Amino acid sequence: MRIPISFTSSTIKTGCLGVSTLLTPKILELSGIGRPDVLHKAGIPVKLALNGVGEDIQEHIYASVTFGTICIVQQDLA
Repeated sequence: MRIPISFTSSTIKTGCLGVSTLLTPKILELSGIGRPDVLHKAGIPVKLALNGVGEDIQEHIYASVTFGTICIVQQDLA
């Protein structure tokens, strides 16, 4: 069972959203960035003609990311 999660964010200048290798092309195309012929066919106004969006997505479908953090909290009790 998948639980939908939504986030709201705002930015003053430029923001970047990355969702995954498979969903990023969809977000770009829905935003008007991609091949003009694909966007016109879907009725989406072209904001940036960028060939290659959504092409060859078979690469890097499965990727594992591992990271660690160290958080040091210092509290001044004086």
